[in-house]
Amino acid sequence: MTERSADMAAESTTARHEPEASEAPQYQERAHEEAWEEEEMSGTSARDRMLTAVFGLLIAGWAGFFIWARRDSLSAATAPSDWVSSLFELMVPVLLLALLWQALMRTGRAQQRRFADTARTLAEESSALEQRLTVINRELSLARDFIASQSRDLESLGRVATERLSSSAETLQGLIATNGDRVDRIGQVSESAVANMEQLRDQLPVLANSARDMTNQIGTVGNVANHQIEGLVAAMRQLEDHSAAGEAHVEKISSLINQTLLEFEDKSSQLGRNALSTFEDINRQSEDFQRQIHQRDKDAVAETEARAERLVDFLETRNAKLIEIEERNIAQIRERVNTLSSECDTILDRLRDNREEAGKELGDMIEALEERLTKAIERVSTTDEGAIANARLRLTALADEAARIDASLAQGIIDFEADLARRQDEAARREREALSALENRLAQFDEQIGSREEAHLAHVEQLAQRGESVAERLAAIDADIASLGARFAETNGDITSTVEQLEGRLHATRLILDDNSRVVADLTGESVRLLEILQAGKIQAEGELSGAIAEAQDRLTSFHGHAERLAALLKDAEERGAVVASHVQTAKHDGTGAVDVLQKLETQLAEVAERSKALAEQTRGELQEAIAALTAGSQAAVESLRTDQSEAIREVADTIARDSNAAISEALGREAQSTIAELEGAAQRASEVSRESARELRDQLAAVNELTGNLEQRVATARERAEEKVDHDFTRRMAAITEALNSSAIDISRAFEDEVADTQWAQYLRGDRGIFTRRAVRLLDKQESRAVHEIYMEDSEFRETVNRYIHDFEAMLRNVLSTRDGNAVAVTLLSSDVGKLYVMLAQAIDRLRD
Repeated sequence: MTERSADMAAESTTARHEPEASEAPQYQERAHEEAWEEEEMSGTSARDRMLTAVFGLLIAGWAGFFIWARRDSLSAATAPSDWVSSLFELMVPVLLLALLWQALMRTGRAQQRRFADTARTLAEESSALEQRLTVINRELSLARDFIASQSRDLESLGRVATERLSSSAETLQGLIATNGDRVDRIGQVSESAVANMEQLRDQLPVLANSARDMTNQIGTVGNVANHQIEGLVAAMRQLEDHSAAGEAHVEKISSLINQTLLEFEDKSSQLGRNALSTFEDINRQSEDFQRQIHQRDKDAVAETEARAERLVDFLETRNAKLIEIEERNIAQIRERVNTLSSECDTILDRLRDNREEAGKELGDMIEALEERLTKAIERVSTTDEGAIANARLRLTALADEAARIDASLAQGIIDFEADLARRQDEAARREREALSALENRLAQFDEQIGSREEAHLAHVEQLAQRGESVAERLAAIDADIASLGARFAETNGDITSTVEQLEGRLHATRLILDDNSRVVADLTGESVRLLEILQAGKIQAEGELSGAIAEAQDRLTSFHGHAERLAALLKDAEERGAVVASHVQTAKHDGTGAVDVLQKLETQLAEVAERSKALAEQTRGELQEAIAALTAGSQAAVESLRTDQSEAIREVADTIARDSNAAISEALGREAQSTIAELEGAAQRASEVSRESARELRDQLAAVNELTGNLEQRVATARERAEEKVDHDFTRRMAAITEALNSSAIDISRAFEDEVADTQWAQYLRGDRGIFTRRAVRLLDKQESRAVHEIYMEDSEFRETVNRYIHDFEAMLRNVLSTRDGNAVAVTLLSSDVGKLYVMLAQAIDRLRD
């Protein structure tokens, strides 16, 4: 596009400079002719001056002669008709002389030369104007053709691109839909697979437990059968020596039992193999299913990536084709421009050839132009007078309109100032209300702080009461601990008794087992003796063998029943022992807690006992020492009484009194010190409690201050955010309205002048959005308000644009007036280009008068 515009500019410049180059020799020739004409005019101007002087002298002579000849009648004439007739008689010869002078001057060569110069200049100007018009028309046609071709090319390219993009978008949409369906199906399959895996995982423990239970049952059955078979085999081996029939019977039984055992083992092994195979199949199927899911996911991802790559390649190829098409179109346009430039050159050559013929035709047209010029001069004089009168009327109207606008602006400023004062008063009132509300809140905070202080003091009192109740509870806990100790002793006795009972029962069960073992031994002995008897009476009583075997089987079944009852008794004993063990464990657990508490109490009591013991020993030693000293003193006193005099007795009595006073004072001092220490401890505890309460109160007050500070900060931040939001919204709305006004100004300026310079569009695209607004203001200055009103009433599109412009500007003006400094901003807005255009349009459509 830039190359094309450059080519067009070069062609236009060449087209402009060619007529200028062709006109250069004409201007030189004209300069030479003017110099020669000036030389001739310098010669003819003397003749003209002489004729003018002669005719002036003739007119003066005629006037003098007329006055001299009619002096008597003029002096005697008193009626106006006489004066008019005299004046008519005087002016007739003067007019004849003037017409004669005019005819002589017109018939002169200077006047002819002047008309010829005027005709020549008009011809030259008309030719230059014609050439310029042809160049301009040619440039306009070239630009129009170029713009039309470019618009067609761009339209075709845009249509092709949109079609290709729409088809690509449809294909992409279809691919995305199919991929989405596949992904949904894969998700459903994966969800069902996960559900199946979870069901299998939930059922695997059940299967494992059932298989384990089955194997345990088979094992128990096999063990029982093995034990029974072993017993039977042992019995039958003993009977085998005595009877062949018993041996055959035993062999049959053993074979049957072996078969049953083999069948049990085969079934158990088969069940185990089946379970393992089923588990392996399940694991294999799950792994295969997981591999299939992963493979499908990978295939789907690979397919989507391949399709995306194919789509990217397709778009790249399409873009390359579009670029090639654009380059071919550009080359074709350049070829067209070159051909047009060659055609323009040929046209210019033809115009140069036709110039001579046009010069001849212009010579013929000069005479017609002279007549037209005379008429044109008269018309110009009349139009000038009418234009001057209209201009004066317009100036007076504009002056009146300017005065009215100034008055309206002054009134608007007064209204703005009044509104500003009202808004300031309202803002001051709001600030006072906010301050009063803040003071009320602070008073509420003070009341809440006082109430909280009272509540804190009540809480401190409650804490003191709770401390007393806790002390009472501790005393009750001590009593409970003592009762627990007693109960623990009782439970220890109960546990020992139950343990002893359990030991007795176990001993009884042990005795029963010993008796059962002895019975079993007796039975075995009896069975041996029975076998011996059977062996001895084999020959005599072969028919009684079956009865003996049946009896032995009955006894064995009875023994089996005894064994089962014994097992039940043992199981019951085990269960009771477990219950007793659990009781013992719980008792031990409870007892350990109680024992810990008791141990702590015992340690405390031991410490107290040790202290009391040490104190008792100390007091005992002190008493013993005092008694010893007293006995020694009494003995010494008795001996001194016996030996010394009364003065010595007084001295001893004084020393005893002093010693007793010292001992009493020391005892009282120790008691006073202990009481003082206790009082000091109580005072210290009270001071600590008060210090802690004061600290807690200070922390609460600090928390309240922090809360108030946070609240004030939040209020300030909320206010700032609200103001920022309002300012941001206001600026955004103002920017949008200003953009709309500038776009409307483009349509308004287009209504008065269709052509727009490329430089203006370039400035608009570079960011100067107000250029068309200024252009509209400049065009409206040249137009009359009546013409604007007629266009407003006739053109519906222009009327809609003007109404939208006025509506948007008034909305912006209302928003500006609603702000804090709205009056000053409104005055600035009205003095801007947008405001000037609004005032002009409103005055033109008589909106301000309403």
